[in-house]
This record gives sequence, structure tokens and C-alpha cells, in this order.
Amino acid sequence: MKLNEVLEDEKRGERYPAVVTDAGFLTLSFNEAAGKLFDGICGGTDITKIAGFPELEYLRGLRYPSTTVAIYDDAEYFCFICPAEDGFDTKYVFFFSLPEDGDQYITMKASVISWLSSDEITHGKFGSSKLEAVLRLSAAFAGGGLSTVHTRSLLDDAFSYYCRAKYGDDRKRYALTDVEDYVIMNKETAAALVICFRISTMLSSNGYCEVSAADRNNVTSFRFVFRPGRDLRVSLDSGGSEFHAFYRALGKRAEDLYFVKCLMAGASGRTDTGSEDGAVFIEISFDHGRRIELRSHGTDHTALLRAVADFLLFE
Repeated sequence: MKLNEVLEDEKRGERYPAVVTDAGFLTLSFNEAAGKLFDGICGGTDITKIAGFPELEYLRGLRYPSTTVAIYDDAEYFCFICPAEDGFDTKYVFFFSLPEDGDQYITMKASVISWLSSDEITHGKFGSSKLEAVLRLSAAFAGGGLSTVHTRSLLDDAFSYYCRAKYGDDRKRYALTDVEDYVIMNKETAAALVICFRISTMLSSNGYCEVSAADRNNVTSFRFVFRPGRDLRVSLDSGGSEFHAFYRALGKRAEDLYFVKCLMAGASGRTDTGSEDGAVFIEISFDHGRRIELRSHGTDHTALLRAVADFLLFE
């Protein structure tokens, strides 16, 4: 797309930090919102020296619009990067997710521009497009509320489905340990579970993880434990917070972890990482605040879990 087409957004664009760079990511221009966000930004500044990007080499020479995560001042920002034509040159436009509704704005802008930039829809192993996977995911999120689910049945269905779809076999890449028979669930947490499983198997040294589930004192929690692979070990050893180590190790998949954090925040929950006895873990939990009657046996969230798995498989 042309540079002016990417930047054009008469009603809302100036509220969101935007930076235009050359092919080497040196800043050419930026709007007022970006000037307020990034202390000391000026013309000629390397944007990657101001904000950290988990896999910088993936972004260099980027030919198609892409989403990622930017880390600045110990905070994470959802980011959309779009190559744009400016005469005979290629420029890069960075959009960052501020203010409060920035995630939604960036997601919608990325969807529109990605659609307009693509010559055709790429069809995947399910005979459908990434766009169709997004629509299925959106439809599966419709409705809401809490329900009590049969934990082992739900997790087995979700994780085995993902493994069969991704690897084409029935080998178990997980173990359900210390899993309570029933837990209270909401849709945000259900979606986050599949993404946490994907993250854990990607960063594991052997593609395997153990999953536990508990529902105590009105708090539902899930923990994914695994032995870290080389990328995560190196990131952990390099210092900084554990969250940022996970982001660095995930590289161009870093937005998966960001998505989990957003889902859990929307569910009045939280996401934690840590290490113990040479293993690492990702834990998600939310306070549901009240006990409700049993009305589900592991089927209430199955459509959503499968929709999330389908979405993740379109890479």
C-alpha cells in the first residue's frame, strides 16, 4: 500500500502513537502521541533502540503487514508494523496500542490493511482462510458468563485436537497432573488455555508440558510446567524480568503471550511466569467471585477451544 493510504485515518489516527521509519528503522517522522510515549525520540533515531522487539531479525526486510509486541519502559505494547510504498522507496509505519482501546484499534487497522495488501487469501490445511478462522473465533466468543466444566474432559479435547491438527498424530504432548474434577470457567480463560499450551510446547526442551488445574477460594487457576528449551534458558540467563525473557524466547510469536495477558485481564484475572527446580511455568488464574450450579460436562467451551486452535494453526 501507499504510505499516505496507511497513514490516512482522519477521525482517530492521531490518538495512537505512529512512527514512520526508513528501511533501516531510522525515524523519519512521528506524530504527537508517539512523541509523548517515547522519551527522546527524534528524527534519525533507530526505533528499535528505543523500544525492544522480541525478534528484530524477523522484522528486518518485512514485506507484509505484521503484528508484534514492543517493550518500552518495562511495559508491553501491541504493535502493528506495515511496509508502505513512498515513491520508489519502502518505508515502515509502526502503530502502538495507546490509549485504552489501542488493542482493538490496532487489531482492526491491521486486519483492514492486511486484507487490502494481500493479493489473494492463502488457504491452509483446513481448506479455509485465516480470515475465516478469525470469524470462527469471533463467533465462538459470542455470549459469555461462567460455567462449571469437567476439567479433564475439556482439556483432553482441546489439547489433543490441537496436536492432531498441528502434528497429524495422536502422540500425547502433555500430562494432566493434580487436576480437580470440576472447575469454574469463562470464555477468556478457555481461549487462554489453548494459547498457553501452544507457548509451553514451543518453548519446552522436548515439546512436552504438565498441566494442573485448581478451583479454590473462588479462584480458578491453571499451571503449565515444562523444561525450558535453549532459547528460553538463554533469555532467562540474560537478566531482566521473567515475562520479558518469555517474550524474547518467543520471538515473532511474542504476541501469543500478550494475547493471553489481555484475555486474562479481561476476565479479571492475571498471568504469571516463574521457575522452580529447573522447570518453568506459566500460570493463569481468575477470581470468579461466586459458586454456581453445575451445568456443563466439558462441552460448553469446546467450540471456542477448537476455534482458537484453528486460529493458531494459520501461521
